[in-house]
Amino acid sequence: MLTKVRKKGTRPSWIGEEAWTSLQAYWEGTSFKNISNQNKTNRASTRGGAVHTSGRKAHIDVAIELSNNLQRDLLPDELFLTTHKRKNGAWVDSRAKSTYGTFKKNWRKYKHKLAKQVKKVLKR
Repeated sequence: MLTKVRKKGTRPSWIGEEAWTSLQAYWEGTSFKNISNQNKTNRASTRGGAVHTSGRKAHIDVAIELSNNLQRDLLPDELFLTTHKRKNGAWVDSRAKSTYGTFKKNWRKYKHKLAKQVKKVLKR
């Protein structure tokens, strides 16, 4: 909503004059321009960026909230599934699906290898 207001350049009635002046100063500042340029670059990336479902919420905050809701520590893939699958169960993009497939394959290998090592130790 503010992007449209900024591009239009006229103060809407729902923004006070003092707030409008502050917003204009912020939009003209180096910090805003640097962030804006970085975001523009990220959106233009052919790699696809990091698409997830948590919006602006930091992943650590999502992990803490999920852990509190479940009342236990998270399994290795639970945060990824929570942040890369939509409510309807669909992946956010093909890259997320592929990444998870690779993780599961490697996780199975690791668990199999670990089970073999445990068996060797227990036989001693």
